[in-house]
Amino acid sequence: MRPQAADDPAQSARRLGRWGLAVVAALVLVVGVWGALAPLSQAVIVPGAVVAAGTAQRLAAPIDGRVEAPVAAGARVAAGGVVATLVGDRRVRLTAPVDGVITAIAGEGAGVGQGEGVATLLPTGEGVALELSVAPQDVAAFQEGARVTVRFARAPNTPVPATVVFVPGVPLRPGPAYGVRVAAPGTAALGETATVALEVGRQPALSALLAPLVADLRTALRER
Repeated sequence: MRPQAADDPAQSARRLGRWGLAVVAALVLVVGVWGALAPLSQAVIVPGAVVAAGTAQRLAAPIDGRVEAPVAAGARVAAGGVVATLVGDRRVRLTAPVDGVITAIAGEGAGVGQGEGVATLLPTGEGVALELSVAPQDVAAFQEGARVTVRFARAPNTPVPATVVFVPGVPLRPGPAYGVRVAAPGTAALGETATVALEVGRQPALSALLAPLVADLRTALRER
């Protein structure tokens, strides 16, 4: 038997090079097809903050007396929870009629007459209300009943489904932004911040990836 000739190193290198080019070409083809066909979501992303969902309620003193052990302003209270104790001819506990947040309250030792306000309660009810700051060019995309996704700053990796419940006809003052309202499930503290995303359409992935480059190129051409 004749011994097999050893492979020429140069020939082996060329063969490997051809295989490598074939693999790269296949990957480029796959990525190109995906980029041309696979849709990516387009979304308007705006900042928002938790606001009170209900109408303020005035909690009046049932007797003449002195305020003791009031809760702090900003405290959340459950329906039936004690807001303060009034000490007069007897001791009376002033309780919250509904779940809510105390926004103002008389201080320790303050004297109040029967029927006078002791505290102000903002009902929270079920869920969370957020007010968004939407730019004028984006507000048309928001319609009442539209579904959005909320990501609270404390848990940015946890999306929360929500619904647009109010779109104002005029912007907030001061400033040009519109105060769109969104309702979400769960609980959150007043003033807690979040970002809200509204999907407004889909476009091919390749177009989305190239859009910034095209925009930069157009800007450069205009400046020449």
